[in-house]
Amino acid sequence: MSSDSNTGWRTRFRHAFQVDPGPESLTEVDQILVDRIARFISDRGLMAPAVAALESSRPYTFLGSQFLLFLKPFAHIVLPGPDYDRFTKLIENRSSIDHILDALAKADRVD
Repeated sequence: MSSDSNTGWRTRFRHAFQVDPGPESLTEVDQILVDRIARFISDRGLMAPAVAALESSRPYTFLGSQFLLFLKPFAHIVLPGPDYDRFTKLIENRSSIDHILDALAKADRVD
């Protein structure tokens, strides 16, 4: 086996399991949605369970977003269709958890 074939194989699979971090900042529409969800959680006194759920689910954000898609028919009670779809897409990105936690902290300070 030649060195060239090993190099080609290594080059093709070098980033095979790398997770794309995605964009670091939210769009203005995403930020408005996150703030609205944070306000909803804060108004109902669910801050501690929400923070615990977000922190514990950080490694599994993509799986969580897929589970949210499964719950879509029931979740339209809380969020209308386009907002729910945007939220599930937002949750796929691991860095979005930090943005949501920041919005929750800000909403809690306002109360």
